[in-house]
Amino acid sequence: MTMRNLLLLILSLAPAESFLSPTVLQSSTRRHLSHESTSCRSASRGLFDFDKDENDASDETSNSSLNNNNNNNQRRRRQSRRRPHQLSPERRQRLEREKDRESRFLSGDELQQLRQQVMDLRHELQVSPSQSRQRELEQTILKAQQMDAEFIYQVATERAEAAEQEGQVMDAARYRQEALHARAALPQFNLEGLWVGKFNEGFEIINCTYRGDTLIATKVTGDRNVPKGEASFTVDLSPLADGGSLQGSSKQQNLFEQDEAVGALFPSNIGGGAPQPLEPIELNQEAAEQWGSRFLQRFQGMGQAASRDFRNAQWMEGQLILVGTSYFSFAWLPIGHQVFFGRPSAEMTLKLLRESKKQEEMEQSDERVHLQRCWEETELLEDDLEVGESMFHSHEQQDYYTMEGCFE
Repeated sequence: MTMRNLLLLILSLAPAESFLSPTVLQSSTRRHLSHESTSCRSASRGLFDFDKDENDASDETSNSSLNNNNNNNQRRRRQSRRRPHQLSPERRQRLEREKDRESRFLSGDELQQLRQQVMDLRHELQVSPSQSRQRELEQTILKAQQMDAEFIYQVATERAEAAEQEGQVMDAARYRQEALHARAALPQFNLEGLWVGKFNEGFEIINCTYRGDTLIATKVTGDRNVPKGEASFTVDLSPLADGGSLQGSSKQQNLFEQDEAVGALFPSNIGGGAPQPLEPIELNQEAAEQWGSRFLQRFQGMGQAASRDFRNAQWMEGQLILVGTSYFSFAWLPIGHQVFFGRPSAEMTLKLLRESKKQEEMEQSDERVHLQRCWEETELLEDDLEVGESMFHSHEQQDYYTMEGCFE
């Protein structure tokens, strides 16, 4: 059974809760606090009994002041409802960009269906004998691809690079801006930050960052195999012209060869041939309802594995699988290991960090005990060997160099 069929079988049969452990991966259950509102008027009623004759003037004054306060509060509420909420220019622009991306680009199952339609139109374009039909198909394909953010990102990036080579600074900046706008609509480029997943020895935190179009997952809390601070996996998300992705290409290799600090972590040959986009995993109807999506987009990557104490560390082929908008998984294909990741709550993050710190202190304590024992053993050896400021000699070894077998 292939890895794709295995993943499809697992995702289609088991419920979502068995994979992602939402009680642990999702944010801890929000506490529902009931706010009991008490009326000032009812709270103060009956506490003080004043003589009516002596306090008529004070009652009238207090009542008039309460009425004035109520009228002022009502007036402020009406004005606040009429006055729109003031937003900063930066926030207003960001909201406008998000709204434009949502209305302009497709996502999820709609995007996969669009790409399938584009493929069908391309096939028809190749076999159509009519030139008018060919022009019509070309226009239809171009119009459809305008709703694919990955296609726009790839084309805008290529045009920006060409404009830079020709010295057209203004055009290059405009294309770069368009590329970044489309890139922000792609879910694979919105994984930056902390994620938690269950490895062999328990839950661990990773930090996802981007270097160009390459996703790098670094362990924040490690284990005995791959410690913290080491890269867990990496994925090249560079787009292809057909709406796929340039996974596993030499571009990822060149990226890390240029950085001497991490160049030794990655294998010398990542590509192994021409890059090929991976088809999304298609779920059945029941699994699609559980996950909220019928198609799971995936990308080729490289995962790191090692023996105890980070020995025999090696990189192997892997796949990044996007599960909806809140989860993803990474599979180390040769060893059949897969880890699901979700956003950790603040409480869980602090808990895992404390446990990691405690584990480090225990290991340092064990090292100190070991060094202390080594020092004590050294002192005993010094006493036995009578080590002085000059040459040392052991007991009954005055004739050491003349003993039989000394120089054999």
